[in-house]
Amino acid sequence: MDQSSQPSSLVFNLSRSSAFSFKCQVCGACCHNKAILIDPCEALRLARNFGLTTTEFLHVYVEKGGQVLRLKPDGSCVFLKPEGCGVHDDRPLVCRLFPLGQIIDRNGQERFAVMPLHPDCLGLLGEEGTVDTYLESQGIDFY
Repeated sequence: MDQSSQPSSLVFNLSRSSAFSFKCQVCGACCHNKAILIDPCEALRLARNFGLTTTEFLHVYVEKGGQVLRLKPDGSCVFLKPEGCGVHDDRPLVCRLFPLGQIIDRNGQERFAVMPLHPDCLGLLGEEGTVDTYLESQGIDFY
């Protein structure tokens, strides 16, 4: 699957056994102009990463009622550094999933979709693995 054949909208037709791979090139295109929602557990983990209380962390790094990570004036994530993600080991679930979207229905069945990549994204989509091996490589099961 190359960028020219990527979907233009989200179609949740993948399971954990579906063929999928993504090789991030640390270009940072996915780290711009996104509303990254975090949950209370992610806020706590990130606060601990910085040695802050959750109240201090939310005041400095989060907006919109403590749910969305702040963006820098250039539209980049507050944690993006020239060398890549400054909180990579503690990054939120939505960042770990990228470029996948995930839905879990009321019966606990999960499905995945490949998000359309930003035109400047240098990441490489493919089918060398499975959704499951990709999720495992991103540390998803821990979260």
